[in-house]
Amino acid sequence: MCEKILNFSFLDTQQYEITFKTKQSYLQVPGWVGREMGISFRTTASKAVIFYQAHLDSTTTYFKAEIQSEKEVSFEYSLLGRRNRISISSGHCLNCGQWQHIWIERAEYQMRVNINQNSRIMYLGKNEKFIDFDGKLFVGGAPLEYLKGRKITTGYIGCLRGLVFDSEVIDLHRYLDSKR
Repeated sequence: MCEKILNFSFLDTQQYEITFKTKQSYLQVPGWVGREMGISFRTTASKAVIFYQAHLDSTTTYFKAEIQSEKEVSFEYSLLGRRNRISISSGHCLNCGQWQHIWIERAEYQMRVNINQNSRIMYLGKNEKFIDFDGKLFVGGAPLEYLKGRKITTGYIGCLRGLVFDSEVIDLHRYLDSKR
């Protein structure tokens, strides 16, 4: 996996900023199928789902990111119920209303996850590899049916922008629905 300098400046992501006004809100967008994904958020929530990538209609295969505390984000990849999880501490307060940046790079057997300038690599076990998801990506939270039995079941109140799949900026406004 190549070293990457986290830099959203070459992409115009600010025009697609959205706001979540309740913890039950979320936005459903097409699923992430590429090798890289970026997203920026700001919130005051101390525990919340940032995104949840589903696979088909399964609740046992997914990839999610959650705010665990004011300085920690966890990333969990589950394949048919076998969970791999890592946490990353940030040098910045994650819930102080400042923009935070997540960047993920995926290869066949490992995934680099970054929060601001800190990163870790998630390695899969022997005979495991990352799959291409074919479900929806939920940002800012997720439907309760996907989060049942989890410690964190709500999204966050705050803003989101800069959803990027392999250098393609996703127009979040296109997927807004006033029902959620």
